[in-house]
Amino acid sequence: MAKNRSENRTYPSRYSPDVDKDGIAWVTGRQYIVEMICENKAAKEHKELPRGFYTKDLDLKGWQKFYQEQINNRSLTKLINNHTVEKLVAFLRENKYIISLRPKWVHQKIEEYNYKAPSVNKDDVSYNFGKKEKFVRNNTKKSIISRLEELE
Repeated sequence: MAKNRSENRTYPSRYSPDVDKDGIAWVTGRQYIVEMICENKAAKEHKELPRGFYTKDLDLKGWQKFYQEQINNRSLTKLINNHTVEKLVAFLRENKYIISLRPKWVHQKIEEYNYKAPSVNKDDVSYNFGKKEKFVRNNTKKSIISRLEELE
């Protein structure tokens, strides 16, 4: 996790505790994909993910272990090499029920997924870095741990 956006850390994290002065933390594409998978799993289990759910000091019922299993997954490496991170992110945004990239049927669905990469013009700036980005599932509810931290 990084506080500054760099060439390899280009995705805004919703859960990293290492935020910059604007409240944004930047992660790699691989970390972003795994965050999305964890989000999908939490939604399926009707749970809420607090900020930093995968850190050692805040291991919530195996989330750190699940995160590590997914981030070190060889099939994720294979998918990233065969497809782009952007295609996988778009696929996961449309398929909220995917909670692992290991099964073969998920690989087949990604192969069949019709992804059209957006055209990029150097004149067209599509992201305003000065403005805070609001996400639909961005921890708007406060977890019990967040409430306890506020009370301290």
